[in-house]
Amino acid sequence: MRCSSCGVENRKGARFCAGCGTVLLAVTCPECGTEISSSAKFCDRCGATVATQPGKGADVSTGDRVAASTAPGKLTDRRQMSLLCCDLVDSTKLARRLDPEDLRYGVTNFHRISKEIIDKYEGYYAQYMGDGFMAYFSYPVAHEDDAYRAVLTGLEIVDEIGRFNIKLKKEHGFELELRVGVNTGQVVVDEFVVGEPPNIASRVQAAGIPNAVVITEITRQLLPPGAFDYEDLGVKELKNVGSLRLFRVLDRTEGRDLAVDSRTSRPLIGRKKQLDLLSEHWDLVKDGNGQVVILSGEAGIGKTKLVQGFEALFGAQAHASLRFNGSPFHRNTMLYPVIENIQFAARILSADSDDEKLSKLRAFLGPFTNAGDMLPLAGRLLSIRGQQGGRHIAPQRLLQQTLDGLIEIVLQYAGRGPTLLVFEDVHWFDPTTTRLIERLIPFVGNAPVFLLLTTRSSFTPTLQEKHYLTQIAFPVCDPARSMT
Repeated sequence: MRCSSCGVENRKGARFCAGCGTVLLAVTCPECGTEISSSAKFCDRCGATVATQPGKGADVSTGDRVAASTAPGKLTDRRQMSLLCCDLVDSTKLARRLDPEDLRYGVTNFHRISKEIIDKYEGYYAQYMGDGFMAYFSYPVAHEDDAYRAVLTGLEIVDEIGRFNIKLKKEHGFELELRVGVNTGQVVVDEFVVGEPPNIASRVQAAGIPNAVVITEITRQLLPPGAFDYEDLGVKELKNVGSLRLFRVLDRTEGRDLAVDSRTSRPLIGRKKQLDLLSEHWDLVKDGNGQVVILSGEAGIGKTKLVQGFEALFGAQAHASLRFNGSPFHRNTMLYPVIENIQFAARILSADSDDEKLSKLRAFLGPFTNAGDMLPLAGRLLSIRGQQGGRHIAPQRLLQQTLDGLIEIVLQYAGRGPTLLVFEDVHWFDPTTTRLIERLIPFVGNAPVFLLLTTRSSFTPTLQEKHYLTQIAFPVCDPARSMT
């Protein structure tokens, strides 16, 4: 039986579609009683006309869609949206001089790579436009940082197509260039997106720079302060739009994920009790008694601000203060918070050559007694070419050595004085980083180490089953008792 929703052919007698889960309803001919396909218009035994209803996912005419969209009383979905427009440069010239199979290979992979990155940042790959496409951020799911997600997506698409070009040039003799434009504004979402912002995004892309992300001023204003470096392109005259000030996004600011860091500028209100508790635990750490504290509570309740208030008051007393940030965009990237921390501490930049990265990494590891063992392990972790060779080590053994080496570095920090480790947004940590924390906890009991974690999720009970630690649950703040 073929599903009318997704088209998957199911076994006879199936009650639910194996492709989409839709309930499969048997349809019988009203004349002869023969069981027929739910999408059939005529009985294949007697030829009688079958009355069918369009199911979920069935084709509906444009006229029907327009009629539904303009029906009296229909509520419209008005929302702010960041739109990313991306197109290939000089695709017509490429089509003229290249074999169609070669061009198809390049364009197909361009769209595949782009869609994977858009999905990663929870955008919506909306429509093809010639050799390019438009992507929506805030539809179908809205996020508080959709403009940030759109810009990150554009930068990553440019980077990944640049890497793909190495293979494309070697195997097919050409490279792809692209332009990316991002604009943000109010639209109405129905069967399609209606409003001026999509047109502006398209014009920004057309006026942009090859292999670069260009954004409007309103988009730049919505990005977290300090998240990116920009080049002011000045006021540009855009066809059928008018004059707009445009900015080229040069790169993401190295070292920190600023997806939601606008929260950090808020004043600390009503959290004196929690701050005093953290102070008491820090006193224990300075006496050589390691502490593990988890701050748990819903988003926006003040966990990050409390940590920053604690760091401002007591951070200078720590011999070393290390921060590991979870990212909603890297939940499946192994040890991503650790990688980010090492790159920040070693001042490794994405633009550095592999030799420069390796030199900086060697200098960072120099003060530690296990530097010789950690250099190839950390080099692999940071994907520095030249550190991937050597004798073969089983993946599990390699991971074990890496985690052991990282724990040893923490203990060497602690051997020099009180050490603060902040694990921010643990609910976004990958499983391997979570495993690292679980393995680290037993080692800090008799060392001057303070592990301070923030989370929204059920991560806390999992740890409490295995280890003794302190949880500070955040209640909703009472304005009547709040204080700065």
